[in-house]
Amino acid sequence: MTKFGLLALPVAFFCGAAFSQSNVTSPNPAAAPVAVADSARGDASIKSHLGSVQIQTEPETATVIIDSTVRGTTPLRIDQLQEGRHFIILRKEGYYVKKGEITIMPDSLIAYTFQLTKPASLVITSTPPGASIALNGKIAGVAPYENRKLKPGEYEITAALPGYDGFKEKVTLGSGQTDTLNVILQKAQQPKSAAAASSGKSVGKIIVLTVFALFGLGLVLAEFMSP
Repeated sequence: MTKFGLLALPVAFFCGAAFSQSNVTSPNPAAAPVAVADSARGDASIKSHLGSVQIQTEPETATVIIDSTVRGTTPLRIDQLQEGRHFIILRKEGYYVKKGEITIMPDSLIAYTFQLTKPASLVITSTPPGASIALNGKIAGVAPYENRKLKPGEYEITAALPGYDGFKEKVTLGSGQTDTLNVILQKAQQPKSAAAASSGKSVGKIIVLTVFALFGLGLVLAEFMSP
């Protein structure tokens, strides 16, 4: 074997080994971090759709119900709520139930304050008693009248009684307020035409009675004067 052949063997062996090593499949060290990075982006995407809300009421200690689930009593903070609109109900004994909607923003804290209202009370009497009472055009009852479960707001009160002039007045009731109203009715005045007609009839009756009386007296006198 020539010197060239002897030198070629080691070179070929070395090159073959290097070629074999280059074709061996090995894990890609960058693959795992890429997967983790994708997973991290997925978690961040989920969290970005969640937000927080702070619920306050006046007065406090109202029960908070969101999407049919009781969450606690006010003042109350709720985290990890899905973004978007949610239906809320607030309940407190002695107060009207409050219903509404809240909107959750991703990665944000939204604060809401709700004013709770108590029923108002209204007591109405009339002079003379027995007047028909209507609230905002709807018959409510007969005086003396009492209602302790009215919603706060403005009411038009009317009272009516046969033979008396009508009565109308507006009142504004606040939360938890009690108002008392005494309605004094005035006797209705007869129209002048009706009064004149009535007077004419009376005079006519008097004249007729007078004529009959004189006629009767004349008959009596005639009997006494006859032979």
